[in-house]
Amino acid sequence: MTLLIVSAALARFTAGLFAGSCLYVLLVVMPVRRAKPPELAHPDFVASLFRSERLQPPLHIVSLLATLLACSSGAGRLFLAGLAVLLPILPLSLIWARPIYVRLRKRLPTDPSVPAELAQFARIHRLRTILAGLGFLLLAA
Repeated sequence: MTLLIVSAALARFTAGLFAGSCLYVLLVVMPVRRAKPPELAHPDFVASLFRSERLQPPLHIVSLLATLLACSSGAGRLFLAGLAVLLPILPLSLIWARPIYVRLRKRLPTDPSVPAELAQFARIHRLRTILAGLGFLLLAA
């Protein structure tokens, strides 16, 4: 019973932090970056991606593992549904978003492809935020 309580609390806490960080980036950071011309937004964007690339994946992985542990300890269907919603975020981040980070780091701010890649990242991040928020809501219910 104690394992279930601890793992469920850890899953909720880390999923909430992850969803909150995604929401912050979507509602605060990205609008500020997109309001700037690409040659000014690019250096800020690359710097913030470097920070988020180091912080968000470990947080998300801990959330997944804690949710999986809670599910295996008898947490119930909502935790299983939360796990199903949170799980696709990792491949979405590694397969689609990370290559954009890598390309943006290599590009000059004046490269004509920068605005399109920033927009593509915004679409991917919007989907990540929706999944993270829904997953957290399922765990918190």
